[in-house]
Amino acid sequence: MGALGWIYKAWVPARLTDARERFRRAYQLKNVNQSTYEHWANMEWKEREWARSAEAAGVRLKLLPASKALLYMAGRARHRLARESSPAGLHHDKGSNGGEACPQSRLERAIEAKEADDQFTEGEICRALVLVCEMQADVVGMQKYFSRWRRSSSGDPDLASEWSRLSKKFKLGTLDEPVLKVTEVGARPIHLMKRLETGLLPLMCAARRNRRPCRQAPQRPHP
Repeated sequence: MGALGWIYKAWVPARLTDARERFRRAYQLKNVNQSTYEHWANMEWKEREWARSAEAAGVRLKLLPASKALLYMAGRARHRLARESSPAGLHHDKGSNGGEACPQSRLERAIEAKEADDQFTEGEICRALVLVCEMQADVVGMQKYFSRWRRSSSGDPDLASEWSRLSKKFKLGTLDEPVLKVTEVGARPIHLMKRLETGLLPLMCAARRNRRPCRQAPQRPHP
């Protein structure tokens, strides 16, 4: 049944209604072939059917919940759905309070999944998490996933462009800073490196200025 869905999806022109019915029937028959649900979720994603894409990935996760690819597909689709369905985005998403269905929960499970997957890179998952954190104005989360993104995919052109955009919006600094982790002081993120420069280093300089010079031992005259 899943194979028929793939055939209808690949038809020229695509027979989307027929493909959708076959994919859904495959799920009803407890088909656990991961590629069936990947084809279904990708078909809906390309049609910009965010809710249906999330559903296609999500129904398979009910059967086998550790699929890295489908966790990512479900998370990104729920993120797009939340972003376009409400001006306030994730704050009005039913799954935004940390439940299994929320975009961030799905994506965090995807990035930690042990299953080998060559469809989606860690950088792609980090980018999706950065965008979720942007909607929540979660500066600490953005810094966390930017840092991980940089470690896994430092040459990714999307990394530099997203950092440039969001660093201006949230005053994140520069991507080359040695410390990306932040702490919250009120509503403003303070870089740990800056805290060291403004706190510890002046104390060290003052101590150096007040230090007495070492006394040299008197030299004995030569015989």
